[in-house]
Amino acid sequence: MPVTVKHRSGMRLQVTEFGDLEAIWQIFLRRVYEVRPSDRVIVDAGGNVGLFTCYASWRAPAARILTIEPFPSTVERLKVQLADNRLDSRVTVLDRALSAAHSDVTMLLDTPSSQQKPVVSGSTTGRTVHVQSVPLSAALAGLPEHIDLLKMDIEGSEFEVLLNTPPATLRRFHRINLEHHEPPRGSSYSKAKLVEHLAEAGFRVRQHAGAADQDYGILHCEQ
Repeated sequence: MPVTVKHRSGMRLQVTEFGDLEAIWQIFLRRVYEVRPSDRVIVDAGGNVGLFTCYASWRAPAARILTIEPFPSTVERLKVQLADNRLDSRVTVLDRALSAAHSDVTMLLDTPSSQQKPVVSGSTTGRTVHVQSVPLSAALAGLPEHIDLLKMDIEGSEFEVLLNTPPATLRRFHRINLEHHEPPRGSSYSKAKLVEHLAEAGFRVRQHAGAADQDYGILHCEQ
């Protein structure tokens, strides 16, 4: 690495670290996120370097995509990936983190890969960077009322973001593909509360990857 992986559609995927290879395996080969050819509006929360966005643009060729990614160096790689695949006209990039409210948040710099850069709170001994954050409702400004798919992989922030998102906002999504992680230490969050909140918003929730009693896995939710 670095190496260019060529997809049969003609897409060129840039692999610069092992995490990129893992993501390609999960997204393109295992297809852990469900994208339908009929999808017209997709939100990719935790867009990283754009591998899911590229996949979604192939699976749903008429879709417009909002890709949300806060980490500065990752945003640079994301934009290059989109330009290389001529997706600039179909994809809007929002370089913000997601949180319960408008704020500044802290992210770790020194992590094993670009896919593992969580928002942290309190004191930390590692190097950090501050980024701006917005609630999910603000991130959706300008999008149609009906959104076919929300894919979310935001390294543990899903609890704060989704549990503080009103049901009326969540109902704008027809489907949610959610990668859930271990709840932040010291918080009252839990996977059970997350599932309950989504169910209250009208979603049928099923576990797609990972055991039902595990803290990590992927939830597929549909109204």
